[in-house]
Amino acid sequence: HSYASHMMYAIGKTASYTIIGAVFGLVGSIIAFTPTMRGWAGILSGIFLLLFGLKMLNIFPALRKISIMPKSIGFFAGKESSRQSSPLIIGLLNGLMIACGPLQAVYVMAAGTGSMVEGAKLLFVFALGTLPVMLGFGYLTTFISSKMTHKILKASGVIVMILGLFMINNGLALTGTGYDITSIVRY
Repeated sequence: HSYASHMMYAIGKTASYTIIGAVFGLVGSIIAFTPTMRGWAGILSGIFLLLFGLKMLNIFPALRKISIMPKSIGFFAGKESSRQSSPLIIGLLNGLMIACGPLQAVYVMAAGTGSMVEGAKLLFVFALGTLPVMLGFGYLTTFISSKMTHKILKASGVIVMILGLFMINNGLALTGTGYDITSIVRY
């Protein structure tokens, strides 16, 4: 793959994330999210990230069967992207493949903003933040061995689990139950 095709893919994926962020923000503007609802959404997203991290680490083989994304969306996006040759179109379609745990959590956060513009901005910034890693990883995989790639993916699983723990803690703080780390340490 050339550097230009990696860039076109990244632009497509960023545009896709931004549009989906706007949609989730719009949904959030229709449905009023109380801090407690956002807290529970954060807790559920955090639990999902923990499961996703465990799935990446392949600690519990049964987790490989779990998928949160509706199969019809994944099937459509996968089928269409295999028919396309344009990295830009493939990037746009891959935004629909929302199987990525951290991304699902950010979608929930976009809905929590209660604004189409804020949801779009949140996902746009998230996409920009992932670009260097995505482009760098795409470029690096052409040079490193599959064994090294496997080690990097394992490290990513640990990072995803840590993110999940932070989200659960933030969710607990929003619910006001007093079970978040800050409240527990204070007493």
